[in-house]
Amino acid sequence: MKFDETMARLPDGLRSLLSGHPLVAGRLEDGRPLASAFDQVWAGSWVANASPVVLELLRCLLRRFAARPFGEAEAEAAAGQELYPAWTGAEIRIALLRLRTDGILFGAVKSWGDRLLFIPADRIALWHSLLFNEELIPFTQEEEERLKVTRGEGRLPLSWRMLHTWSNIRLRGFPLTAKGLPYKTHSSRLAEEISLDAGELRSFFDLPPEAESLLPAPLALAIELGLELGILYRTPSSIEAGDGAGLDWFDGSMESLDSLLHRIIAERYASADSQLYYAAICLSRLEPFRWYSENQVRSSFRIPGPNPGKPAWDAWVQAATDLGWLEQGMIGEERALRWTIDPSLQPKRPGRADRPVDETAAVYLQSDLEIIVPPEVGFGIRWRLEETGERISLDTVSTYRLTRASCERALRFGYTLERLASMLGQATGEPVSSIVRNALEDWLSGRSHPVEEPGAAARVSKHGERTEEPPFLRLHRTDPLDEYELDGFLPRREELFPGLASIPAAWLTHSRSYHVSTRKDMAEQALAWRTSLRIGPEGPPGYSFLPERVEQGDGSWTIAGRIRMQAGEPGRPTGDGDEMISLSLDALKEIRLELPLPLA
Repeated sequence: MKFDETMARLPDGLRSLLSGHPLVAGRLEDGRPLASAFDQVWAGSWVANASPVVLELLRCLLRRFAARPFGEAEAEAAAGQELYPAWTGAEIRIALLRLRTDGILFGAVKSWGDRLLFIPADRIALWHSLLFNEELIPFTQEEEERLKVTRGEGRLPLSWRMLHTWSNIRLRGFPLTAKGLPYKTHSSRLAEEISLDAGELRSFFDLPPEAESLLPAPLALAIELGLELGILYRTPSSIEAGDGAGLDWFDGSMESLDSLLHRIIAERYASADSQLYYAAICLSRLEPFRWYSENQVRSSFRIPGPNPGKPAWDAWVQAATDLGWLEQGMIGEERALRWTIDPSLQPKRPGRADRPVDETAAVYLQSDLEIIVPPEVGFGIRWRLEETGERISLDTVSTYRLTRASCERALRFGYTLERLASMLGQATGEPVSSIVRNALEDWLSGRSHPVEEPGAAARVSKHGERTEEPPFLRLHRTDPLDEYELDGFLPRREELFPGLASIPAAWLTHSRSYHVSTRKDMAEQALAWRTSLRIGPEGPPGYSFLPERVEQGDGSWTIAGRIRMQAGEPGRPTGDGDEMISLSLDALKEIRLELPLPLA
């Protein structure tokens, strides 16, 4: 679930709580909507004011779950593995609640009580950029001179392959059966022309066998992406591509389109696998067109070499390489990576290009009617050339040719002689020459009005008669939280620490000497709450102790655990607590239960 939808579905009580938050209330004075107050400025202020344990917990949740919803017990277990003994289970529970009351983490619940927590999917990249902010240093020019590119060099980016496929659907249509399924023969023919193998998509786009038998995975991906971008649409009996007028929303270059496709694939597909999505988030932080040490990148984002996320990391690196976005190289025995597109996943306005196309970019229309298209020419012009010219080659520098057949086809797509000449003038940046004009008039003389052909009306229409998405596609899959309601319940301190009301207040407020049976009860209570004990006086030589078990032997009780060293601000650990020791309850004097301070 994304952030705006989350805010729209907030229960009234939680909405009121967030509206009154000290970092939010002042940003609502001008009547702005609540959701707009949670922008990047607010996020930076929140990070600057958050406690160390809360920040460490959020880092842990990003690494472990990314955009995947998770249970409270699952979160506490993951945090316990990563953060203990630096932080106790009790401190982690309080920090988890703090993330919810601050508008970082949200809860969702089903009618029968199942509860999940989640970070809105489109906020993951923002939090990652603020919490993992070590400077990534690219290779120097001298180092790059020693680098050998091993994979990805010259690989055609995905945008070009999608243009090819979408255009083929525009020219040929994509009919469906009465059940809304594709014709296998037609699908196979289109799929054969996509220079993309199903194995290259396996890490993030793995269709079930029954679906892939109807529609090969590369073609399924092309259709899903086209539907998402509005380039393709569904009619009752087919999938169609709109005319060029439908692409006015996109004024970007092919490189910008690749950046947009990268965001869609990362957020819609990779996000289903938390480790794969975390790898995508980390790699998106690299500057484009610069070489980086893979080891340095992994170290900066706290990803050790042999760890459970390594296969996912390697899978995303290879997927980005196969899609023509990433190059791999070697310096000695060290792998290096370089993006050939802007990989940023930072929140941007949906459906907009990253940057406008170079207004000076133009195609070259030669006297022999061949059209040369430089790499910087934008997607919109290329789409119109696909409609009106015969494609000779589709590559970094593409070529088309105007022919009688291509111009007659343009008429069937709604072009007139004047509109065709105007489009060519726009593409070249100058009026068409007399040679080109004469050829167009010769071919289209007396045919200045669009000609209809069976099935052409739907392809000319920008919108057509749209219906629900095809059943064989999965891009618009059900959100895992669709059956959940946003949860406004926030546990009180007594619910975080069961039995708190029945505990003598002195156990929590003063270090005192107690009977050995009371010391045992206090140790067992600390174990139940997963909190620490204060052993000895409040100041030195007293210390904080993390009990892990209570044991009986030779007629006496002992507690085994770790000493937690503290320095600086109260409660902030600086020791690693690795050494296990045992304390005799008979020998202890002052003792106190330590609980985190309640939320303000």
